[in-house]
Amino acid sequence: MILIKEVGKFISSEEDSIYVVPLCDRCVRLCRIISNSGITEIREKNVEFVP
Repeated sequence: MILIKEVGKFISSEEDSIYVVPLCDRCVRLCRIISNSGITEIREKNVEFVP
């Protein structure tokens, strides 16, 4: 539950967003997404990795 404690440091208004990027399949299964305005799942094909 460390993530829950840390999120407060980065949210200053209800307009802010946080993107959680799971690092493995286990993380994906453990992740719960809570949102008042809906969620958008971003697929890998929509992401550009920059070195």
